[in-house]
Amino acid sequence: MGKLEKELKYYLDRKSYERLLKICGKKILKRDQLITYFFDDKKLNLRKNRFGFRLRTNGGRAATLTLKYPDKRASKGPAGFKVRREFEVRIPLTKAKDVLKGKLPVYELKAAPIRVLKRHFRKDYLEKIRLLGAMKTRRTLARLDPNFRVEIDKYEFFGKRFYELELETDRPHEAADTVREWLKSHDIPYIPLVQSKLSRFLDAW
Repeated sequence: MGKLEKELKYYLDRKSYERLLKICGKKILKRDQLITYFFDDKKLNLRKNRFGFRLRTNGGRAATLTLKYPDKRASKGPAGFKVRREFEVRIPLTKAKDVLKGKLPVYELKAAPIRVLKRHFRKDYLEKIRLLGAMKTRRTLARLDPNFRVEIDKYEFFGKRFYELELETDRPHEAADTVREWLKSHDIPYIPLVQSKLSRFLDAW
């Protein structure tokens, strides 16, 4: 069944991003250098069917394959709240490199995201899925308070750079209130964000 990803997202500009990094200081838990590779066919049929499909590497040490799509049972939440069904698995880094080099078709990977795709799409369509491009992300994980951790992201693709704040939570209203007050206390605008990184990427593709 995969898991339910329940996430809040907020827009940041460069100034707000840099301020948050300074504010978090000793509350920073770790930093990651991520490269996300997005897949679809030339007509973006996965997007049209509201599927997001990616391969991600973390500092060249690990690779994950992820498929996401909206969940029909998603409950309503505050602005910026999204609920998606997520199938994510780690795959051998060697397999990931073969896919990225074109030596191994991504649909031939034996992994849960591929099995889900095969239930929704015909094989002749899956054979058309290809690598569209990559996005580089510098992710900073920090503890907002004892209850919530936030991800402060700087990411870029096609020469464009973006910033945002994310957190996953089962208590979206409480989390949204906490983020609102936290940002307000540091004079940082509270701007809920609905558009995903994938959507931004595909709009620019």
